[in-house]
Amino acid sequence: MKNNTDKPVSVQPLVDVVKALRAPNGCPWDQKQTHESLRRYFIEETYEVVDAIDNKDMANLREELGDVLLQVVFHSQNLALQPFLATYKRPLKQVNF
Repeated sequence: MKNNTDKPVSVQPLVDVVKALRAPNGCPWDQKQTHESLRRYFIEETYEVVDAIDNKDMANLREELGDVLLQVVFHSQNLALQPFLATYKRPLKQVNF
């Protein structure tokens, strides 16, 4: 997903990795995670973004934003396993532009 150009980058590779981790033959730790069990990691990553902003550390900010994106994809995939939400893309449709 590394992209040093102005070309659009897809989140699909990240989605595919999370899907593989949560698959029946994937990672046992990832498979048993819930929104509640991941909550602390989401908060931690968010605080790390804030710290990078406060420190004006743009390299770290890019890294931490990637970590937050991973959390968003993980939570979205978790939602996708539930009947009321059939796709990870639904949260993206909720973004207010």
